[in-house]
Amino acid sequence: MTSLTRYLECKRKPRGLQNVLLPTYEDMDDDLVKEWCENTEECSARVMKTLTKHAKRKMKQRSAKVELINKELEKYKEYMAVKELLTKMEKNLQEYDEEIMERKARKFTRGRLDDQYSCISSFAKKFDSLRTKEKMTDCL
Repeated sequence: MTSLTRYLECKRKPRGLQNVLLPTYEDMDDDLVKEWCENTEECSARVMKTLTKHAKRKMKQRSAKVELINKELEKYKEYMAVKELLTKMEKNLQEYDEEIMERKARKFTRGRLDDQYSCISSFAKKFDSLRTKEKMTDCL
């Protein structure tokens, strides 16, 4: 949800929503292509807003479930083994959360570099040199 919100703020599309297809008319002109691209941009933004809204709804539902579980666990927190398990679980969850956020940041930066160097939807290896670790950290 956070990454989609970030894409919306930057007016960019994540790779999964990039549509490079164009109409295949013989008499295509710049106006048609421009309008086509504007419409796909608008559509992608609407899809991201829909996904974000859905994720927020799910987050509220899950938060309520987590609260119920936490209330139930309160009964058992006095036991040392349960305390240790909960501490370990919280530590692992924190590590997983950090990994996910790092991965999302790298993907966001990779997409920005692809936009910058106009290699969107290109899977050619020649652009890998543009994605060096130094350039990716410079963009963050």
